[in-house]
Amino acid sequence: MKTIKIIVTVIVLSVMNQFAEAQNNCPGNKVRMFMGLRGCGCNTCQKICVDPVDVPTYQANGWSLIGCSKFCCAGFFRTGEVIPAIETSLTEIYPNPAAGSVTITFTLSQQGEVTLEIFDVMGRFVTTITHDVFEEESNEVSWDAGVLNQGIYFLKMKADDYSAMKRISIIK
Repeated sequence: MKTIKIIVTVIVLSVMNQFAEAQNNCPGNKVRMFMGLRGCGCNTCQKICVDPVDVPTYQANGWSLIGCSKFCCAGFFRTGEVIPAIETSLTEIYPNPAAGSVTITFTLSQQGEVTLEIFDVMGRFVTTITHDVFEEESNEVSWDAGVLNQGIYFLKMKADDYSAMKRISIIK
């Protein structure tokens, strides 16, 4: 019985350590998660910050608390297995609510033009954050949200056939 308690304690401490390491580079109490794609070297390592309660859901979808270098090349994909493609997605806006600088993260399935725009709650166009060409995989844009009045806004991302919208709250 004592051996089982020791094993459980070691496992719990290991998981807690992974959470602590994963929180590095994430704002607030968010946890950094990783997904390595397309082979060794993790030249396509996706990273995302998520709420701790969402970690099991992300893990069930192939994300890990361990950096890519620890699982990409260690037989993660078996011979003949199809390697999943990177999907275009508007990943995260943080901090949210925001009073100043905001970081917007998104992933592209291929290099291409991306437009990030802000709309008010009535659906009226407010401003364009960026309209530029970005690389395949993870990208990050910083923007000064402090130029907007306090309130609820929507960030719209357009990239090729992809379009997504996320809410952002501006506080003063």
